[in-house]
Amino acid sequence: MANVVYFEFILGFLALFVPTVLLGVLFPVVISIYTREQQESLGANVGLVYALNTAGAIFGSLLTGFLLVPLLGLQVTVIVLALLNGAIGVGAFWLARIAGTRWWLTPAVAGIIALLMLVFLPDGHYLGFREGPGDYMVFYGEGVESTVAVFDIPHENFKVSFVNGRIEVPTDEI
Repeated sequence: MANVVYFEFILGFLALFVPTVLLGVLFPVVISIYTREQQESLGANVGLVYALNTAGAIFGSLLTGFLLVPLLGLQVTVIVLALLNGAIGVGAFWLARIAGTRWWLTPAVAGIIALLMLVFLPDGHYLGFREGPGDYMVFYGEGVESTVAVFDIPHENFKVSFVNGRIEVPTDEI
Protein backbone atom coordinates (compact mmCIF):
# COMPACT_ATOMS: atom_id res chain seq x y z
CA MET A 1 0.00 0.00 0.00
CA ALA A 2 2.83 2.40 0.82
CA ASN A 3 4.33 1.88 -2.64
CA VAL A 4 1.03 2.97 -4.23
CA VAL A 5 1.04 6.15 -2.15
CA TYR A 6 4.63 6.91 -3.14
CA PHE A 7 3.81 6.23 -6.79
CA GLU A 8 0.79 8.57 -6.64
CA PHE A 9 2.92 11.21 -4.93
CA ILE A 10 5.55 11.01 -7.67
CA LEU A 11 2.88 11.22 -10.40
CA GLY A 12 1.29 14.23 -8.70
CA PHE A 13 4.66 15.89 -8.26
CA LEU A 14 5.59 15.38 -11.90
CA ALA A 15 2.21 16.68 -13.07
CA LEU A 16 2.32 19.80 -10.90
CA PHE A 17 6.01 20.72 -10.76
CA VAL A 18 6.42 22.25 -14.22
CA PRO A 19 3.18 24.30 -14.17
CA THR A 20 3.96 25.52 -10.65
CA VAL A 21 7.45 26.65 -11.62
CA LEU A 22 6.15 28.33 -14.79
CA LEU A 23 3.40 30.15 -12.87
CA GLY A 24 5.97 31.25 -10.31
CA VAL A 25 8.15 32.65 -13.09
CA LEU A 26 5.21 34.25 -14.88
CA PHE A 27 4.15 36.65 -12.13
CA PRO A 28 7.46 38.58 -11.93
CA VAL A 29 7.50 38.71 -15.75
CA VAL A 30 4.03 40.26 -15.79
CA ILE A 31 5.09 42.83 -13.20
CA SER A 32 8.22 43.62 -15.19
CA ILE A 33 6.29 44.09 -18.42
CA TYR A 34 3.52 46.15 -16.80
CA THR A 35 5.92 48.48 -14.95
CA ARG A 36 8.61 48.78 -17.66
CA GLU A 37 7.93 52.39 -18.63
CA GLN A 38 6.25 53.61 -15.46
CA GLN A 39 9.06 53.88 -12.93
CA GLU A 40 7.61 56.91 -11.13
CA SER A 41 4.56 54.96 -9.96
CA LEU A 42 6.23 51.57 -9.58
CA GLY A 43 4.71 50.72 -6.19
CA ALA A 44 1.17 51.55 -7.27
CA ASN A 45 1.52 49.51 -10.46
CA VAL A 46 2.94 46.47 -8.66
CA GLY A 47 0.10 46.79 -6.14
CA LEU A 48 -2.44 46.91 -8.98
CA VAL A 49 -1.02 43.73 -10.53
CA TYR A 50 -1.16 41.98 -7.14
CA ALA A 51 -4.74 43.19 -6.57
CA LEU A 52 -5.87 41.98 -9.99
CA ASN A 53 -4.14 38.64 -9.43
CA THR A 54 -5.83 38.22 -6.04
CA ALA A 55 -9.25 39.23 -7.40
CA GLY A 56 -8.82 36.80 -10.31
CA ALA A 57 -7.89 33.98 -7.95
CA ILE A 58 -10.93 34.63 -5.75
CA PHE A 59 -13.35 35.03 -8.66
CA GLY A 60 -11.90 32.01 -10.50
CA SER A 61 -12.18 29.69 -7.51
CA LEU A 62 -15.75 30.80 -6.78
CA LEU A 63 -16.79 30.47 -10.42
CA THR A 64 -15.19 27.04 -10.76
CA GLY A 65 -16.37 25.59 -7.45
CA PHE A 66 -19.90 26.94 -7.39
CA LEU A 67 -20.82 27.18 -11.07
CA LEU A 68 -18.65 25.19 -13.48
CA VAL A 69 -18.18 21.96 -11.51
CA PRO A 70 -21.87 21.62 -10.54
CA LEU A 71 -23.03 22.46 -14.08
CA LEU A 72 -20.43 20.67 -16.21
CA GLY A 73 -18.87 18.01 -13.97
CA LEU A 74 -15.21 17.64 -13.12
CA GLN A 75 -13.82 16.31 -16.37
CA VAL A 76 -15.61 18.80 -18.65
CA THR A 77 -14.64 21.65 -16.30
CA VAL A 78 -10.98 20.64 -16.50
CA ILE A 79 -11.21 20.49 -20.30
CA VAL A 80 -12.95 23.89 -20.52
CA LEU A 81 -10.40 25.53 -18.24
CA ALA A 82 -7.48 23.94 -20.13
CA LEU A 83 -8.90 25.23 -23.41
CA LEU A 84 -9.42 28.67 -21.87
CA ASN A 85 -5.81 28.73 -20.67
CA GLY A 86 -4.68 27.63 -24.11
CA ALA A 87 -6.71 30.39 -25.75
CA ILE A 88 -5.19 32.95 -23.38
CA GLY A 89 -1.72 31.64 -24.25
CA VAL A 90 -2.42 31.85 -27.98
CA GLY A 91 -3.76 35.37 -27.49
CA ALA A 92 -0.63 36.34 -25.58
CA PHE A 93 1.56 34.94 -28.35
CA TRP A 94 -0.49 36.81 -30.93
CA LEU A 95 -0.15 40.09 -29.04
CA ALA A 96 3.58 39.58 -28.53
CA ARG A 97 4.36 38.46 -32.07
CA ILE A 98 7.53 39.77 -33.63
CA ALA A 99 7.49 40.75 -37.29
CA GLY A 100 9.41 38.42 -39.55
CA THR A 101 9.44 35.42 -37.18
CA ARG A 102 7.35 32.29 -37.13
CA TRP A 103 5.60 33.24 -33.89
CA TRP A 104 2.58 31.12 -34.81
CA LEU A 105 4.52 27.83 -34.54
CA THR A 106 4.40 27.61 -30.74
CA PRO A 107 0.62 28.10 -30.39
CA ALA A 108 0.05 25.84 -33.40
CA VAL A 109 2.07 23.01 -31.85
CA ALA A 110 0.35 23.60 -28.48
CA GLY A 111 -3.04 23.44 -30.23
CA ILE A 112 -2.18 20.16 -31.95
CA ILE A 113 -1.02 18.66 -28.65
CA ALA A 114 -4.24 19.84 -26.95
CA LEU A 115 -6.39 18.27 -29.68
CA LEU A 116 -4.50 14.98 -29.40
CA MET A 117 -5.00 15.01 -25.63
CA LEU A 118 -8.74 15.58 -26.11
CA VAL A 119 -8.94 12.69 -28.59
CA PHE A 120 -7.21 10.29 -26.21
CA LEU A 121 -9.13 11.23 -23.05
CA PRO A 122 -10.59 8.31 -21.15
CA ASP A 123 -14.35 7.78 -21.06
CA GLY A 124 -16.60 10.34 -19.40
CA HIS A 125 -16.00 9.31 -15.80
CA TYR A 126 -13.43 11.01 -13.63
CA LEU A 127 -12.83 8.40 -10.95
CA GLY A 128 -9.19 8.78 -10.12
CA PHE A 129 -8.54 5.27 -11.45
CA ARG A 130 -5.81 4.32 -13.85
CA GLU A 131 -8.27 2.21 -15.85
CA GLY A 132 -11.87 2.61 -16.96
CA PRO A 133 -14.87 1.87 -14.76
CA GLY A 134 -15.78 -1.38 -16.55
CA ASP A 135 -19.24 -2.91 -16.83
CA TYR A 136 -20.03 -3.23 -13.13
CA MET A 137 -20.52 0.40 -12.17
CA VAL A 138 -24.10 0.91 -10.98
CA PHE A 139 -23.81 4.51 -9.78
CA TYR A 140 -21.57 7.46 -10.45
CA GLY A 141 -21.98 10.99 -9.11
CA GLU A 142 -19.85 14.12 -9.07
CA GLY A 143 -20.16 16.86 -6.53
CA VAL A 144 -18.26 19.96 -5.57
CA GLU A 145 -16.31 18.09 -2.90
CA SER A 146 -16.12 14.51 -4.14
CA THR A 147 -16.87 11.85 -6.70
CA VAL A 148 -18.69 8.69 -5.71
CA ALA A 149 -18.78 5.43 -7.66
CA VAL A 150 -20.54 2.21 -6.66
CA PHE A 151 -19.70 -1.11 -8.24
CA ASP A 152 -21.68 -4.36 -8.05
CA ILE A 153 -20.05 -7.59 -9.21
CA PRO A 154 -22.90 -10.12 -8.91
CA HIS A 155 -21.01 -13.30 -9.82
CA GLU A 156 -18.59 -12.64 -6.92
CA ASN A 157 -21.28 -11.31 -4.54
CA PHE A 158 -19.18 -8.18 -4.08
CA LYS A 159 -20.19 -4.55 -3.82
CA VAL A 160 -17.89 -1.61 -3.21
CA SER A 161 -18.07 2.16 -3.18
CA PHE A 162 -15.30 4.59 -3.97
CA VAL A 163 -15.16 8.16 -2.77
CA ASN A 164 -12.63 10.30 -4.62
CA GLY A 165 -11.10 7.17 -6.13
CA ARG A 166 -10.46 5.52 -2.76
CA ILE A 167 -12.20 2.36 -1.63
CA GLU A 168 -14.61 3.12 1.20
CA VAL A 169 -17.17 0.35 1.74
CA PRO A 170 -16.20 -3.10 0.50
CA THR A 171 -18.48 -6.06 1.23
CA ASP A 172 -15.81 -8.76 1.00
CA GLU A 173 -14.66 -8.43 4.63
CA ILE A 174 -17.04 -9.40 7.38
